[in-house]
Amino acid sequence: MRQLFVVGWLMAFVTGLLFVGLGEWALAGGTQAIDRLGFAVVRGPASQTLTDVMFTLTRLADTGAMLLLVAISLAWLLWVRRRDLARFAMAGITGAFALEWGLKLVFARPRPDPADALVLVGGFSFPSGHGLRSVALAGLAMVVTWHLSRSAVVRTSALLVGTAYVLGVATSRVYLGAHYPSDVVGSLLAGICWMLVCLAGSSTIAHWRAIRRSGVTRDHPPDLAALRRCPDHNAGN
Repeated sequence: MRQLFVVGWLMAFVTGLLFVGLGEWALAGGTQAIDRLGFAVVRGPASQTLTDVMFTLTRLADTGAMLLLVAISLAWLLWVRRRDLARFAMAGITGAFALEWGLKLVFARPRPDPADALVLVGGFSFPSGHGLRSVALAGLAMVVTWHLSRSAVVRTSALLVGTAYVLGVATSRVYLGAHYPSDVVGSLLAGICWMLVCLAGSSTIAHWRAIRRSGVTRDHPPDLAALRRCPDHNAGN
């Protein structure tokens, strides 16, 4: 358990550094060539059918749609008496919304030229709110699925569907001209970082709760004599 949350915090730290580095690079104009290439690749095969698909994908991560999905999920988790997962999901999605709002204010990157966009949006561009929220929603869905099902097929399906959802939403934001490709990459990094923080934080809390229940603290060290009398301990010798 301890190794898991240590690795989780370390991965969150590294992902966070990558996100900050990308943000600073984008603000300095270093991503211009990559952004132009990304626009050319994503928007090259434009068609009315593809545009309709992209509008549908982006609506799946709109604030209203996401809040509805979260409300239904929380109600179901409470109905099956998994309040622990409901609390985890509520904290995760609330934090994602707050993180999106704060990061946009910090970086304050202007949107792409609205003349080239298929959708008019306000606010700042980095990171993509749709991208960040989609990672949070998909990540939380995967965590819940992992806890509720032991089926490898179900778990793999959740992973594949969640990944397709995130990539679809991210692509739609670039295709519609709402974000630069670097905005979307940044949102994926921010979302992954936040999910790692949620998982590592949850594991840390569970670890310290287990220690408290066992009565092992600095003031009350474990009874070594009792451990030596334990059959499992003796067998290990």
